Amino acid sequence: MSRTPFLKKKIIFFLAVVLFFVDLSAQKKNMKFQVFSIEQGLSQSSIYAIYQDTTGFLWFGTEDGLNKYDGYEFDIYKEDPDVSESLSYNYIKAIVEDKAGNLWIGTYGGGINKFLKKENKFIRLPPDPESSSHNFINSLCFDSEGYLWAATEDGLDRIEPVSLKVTTFRTIQNDPGSLSHNKVYSVCLDKAGVLWVGTAGGLNR
Repeated sequence: MSRTPFLKKKIIFFLAVVLFFVDLSAQKKNMKFQVFSIEQGLSQSSIYAIYQDTTGFLWFGTEDGLNKYDGYEFDIYKEDPDVSESLSYNYIKAIVEDKAGNLWIGTYGGGINKFLKKENKFIRLPPDPESSSHNFINSLCFDSEGYLWAATEDGLDRIEPVSLKVTTFRTIQNDPGSLSHNKVYSVCLDKAGVLWVGTAGGLNR
């Protein structure tokens, strides 16, 4: 039996692999980044959260305000002590969107804000009087039932989006089924509907 067809297939496969990696190398060498900073309209240069909403706008959370980008210019939203419907705090670490198209903003020091885009106003969730650390939000995500989950510096919150009722999960001594640590850095829902929680004391689900 002739080995020629087999050798041809091996050669073609080898060339395909070589060309693939050559293409990747060329892409890396040709990759260029465009920098956006205060000079281009950002409110501040430290970016902690990036989110593209369902209408296509990009939102950026910074240490000094929420920025909306339409592809041409930035609109900036900041806390205004004289306006109750403004942001509660300018340091933003998390941005997510609900099924109605509203944004939920996690601030690092002012709790959570719900932004009604159509009305262009913020609704501030009541702060936790028992824990100031609880108002430092690190991450947000929605689950399949519509609940909002918030990773905070003092526990994991589950928020009912209509009533805004908050249920907090914290470490319970001698309870292996409770959170491994109250300092929660990240939260994510996987495709199977499982909630993953990253804490200072390990990964929980």
